[in-house]
Amino acid sequence: MTLAQKIKKKFRYGMWGLMIQGNLARIGLKFAPYILFEENRELYETSGPDSERRGCPVPRVEDPAPGFLERSDMAELASHRDYEYSNEQLLERMDSGNRCFGIRKDGKIIAWVWCNHHTCLHPPLRFPIQDHEAYFYDAFTIEEFRGKALSPYIRYQLYMFSEEFGRNTAYSVAEYYNTPAVRAQQRMGAIPLQLYFYMELFGRIRWNRLLKDYQKKQGPPVGALARSHASLT
Repeated sequence: MTLAQKIKKKFRYGMWGLMIQGNLARIGLKFAPYILFEENRELYETSGPDSERRGCPVPRVEDPAPGFLERSDMAELASHRDYEYSNEQLLERMDSGNRCFGIRKDGKIIAWVWCNHHTCLHPPLRFPIQDHEAYFYDAFTIEEFRGKALSPYIRYQLYMFSEEFGRNTAYSVAEYYNTPAVRAQQRMGAIPLQLYFYMELFGRIRWNRLLKDYQKKQGPPVGALARSHASLT
């Protein structure tokens, strides 16, 4: 892909902010506003028009097969050129207690998302996960299957599988300028909890601050809000 094509792609998907962030990061100036979300199956099902309950999203892919992936699957994930992690890094994730949930099509893994049942792993903001909670991160769909509504489908399926483990609430993070990711959260009925601003200068000075508490008007912070507040002190 040429530089012109990359720039066109960023603007096409409303990701110009990420493009600017990437260019500044190359000279040692990293800034990343991000939003902490809460999500679950109930929020999705009741977020439709006129509060009508919605069922499982239907992807434009025939016979998708959801389920947790195994260590032997990590090499296939790492083989995709636009996925930035190596097989060794993914195996290390699994060894650290993370799990990967994927969708297969004719035996091929076409989309996946990672989850952790112990800690919110977003580098600037870490807090412990409770027994009924989970942290979702690093969702990815291979290029040929993008635009086929796999994102909401895999999310819903992960809600269902997580509930089998007693996990009925999930937290996730989306970068503020990653327009597709934020829109995907909105379509799932996810609740924005907090807006943060992270800045790193030349790999030495690091600064992470809460900019906005979306739920402040509803009373003192509870759950993940209280724990994320504590992580800043």
